[in-house]
Amino acid sequence: GVAAGLRDIQLTDVCNHSYGTVVVSFDEETNREYLKNEILLAKNTALPCSRTETYYTVADGQQSLNIRVTQGESDDPEYVKVLFDDDMPLPPNRPAGRPVEITYTYDTNQRMHCLFKDVESGRQAEVSLTDSDGRMTAEKKEDHRAALESFQIE
Repeated sequence: GVAAGLRDIQLTDVCNHSYGTVVVSFDEETNREYLKNEILLAKNTALPCSRTETYYTVADGQQSLNIRVTQGESDDPEYVKVLFDDDMPLPPNRPAGRPVEITYTYDTNQRMHCLFKDVESGRQAEVSLTDSDGRMTAEKKEDHRAALESFQIE
């Protein structure tokens, strides 16, 4: 009886943790901005999975975008683990509210790919994370198109 019952269970790979990024959020009650850990891939989501969310720059003339990949359940950045933290330069002199797309993709080989894309300029930063022995390690891949655009051809 027991052996027959075990055959029916489908083992599914899932996210062992929640993964997110830190965004600026607005509190209607206090009328203030605050930093929030926004979860993009929730714990126990079946793999492979992918999710894209659009956020917006917060300041006129904002010069860079903070790229932070987090692991943990809390929406308070103080209580999550930061797996990766860097800044991506943005084009100068733009008004606030420019769209930024963030895509997290997690495959069945325990690899997570994070793409941070400034929609208007096409600039992007990629971070790949590998879960080995329950520890996520990050490596950054610079997008070469953005680097090439910064060279002026006379």
